[in-house]
Amino acid sequence: MTVVQWDPLRELLALKDRMNKIIENAMSRSQYGGAADAGTWSPAVDIFETPESVVIAAELPGLSPADMEIRVADNTLTLKGERKLEKGIQQENYHRIERSYGTFFRTFPLPSGVKSSEAAAEYKQGILHIRIPKAREAGAKPMRIQIS
Repeated sequence: MTVVQWDPLRELLALKDRMNKIIENAMSRSQYGGAADAGTWSPAVDIFETPESVVIAAELPGLSPADMEIRVADNTLTLKGERKLEKGIQQENYHRIERSYGTFFRTFPLPSGVKSSEAAAEYKQGILHIRIPKAREAGAKPMRIQIS
């Protein structure tokens, strides 16, 4: 029986080599070495409230309003669309493709008490802002409640 001294550094280097091989294999499968294939992707979205409305801001650079669809039903907002690869450029002429292309589909639950029928959208500088007004109670005023 031989005793072998355990060397954590040697095991860490072996693990690093295995991980590098896995990454190299994955990159070789992607013809352009890019991060995203055509298919599905998910745009970044911020959702926040103001005193008057709920606002959804989605990053959609390079799209036109015709490439997007917004629907509200049953207190759920649906945002879908497609970003297409630029026409006129052959894929074999690309050196790298890192931007995401293809279809996207996102759904967001809306809080109760919004007027979805009055929703409005504005698209400026690659950011889509969707504003959904909050419903106001008739005659409701701030009221202080005494603690007894």
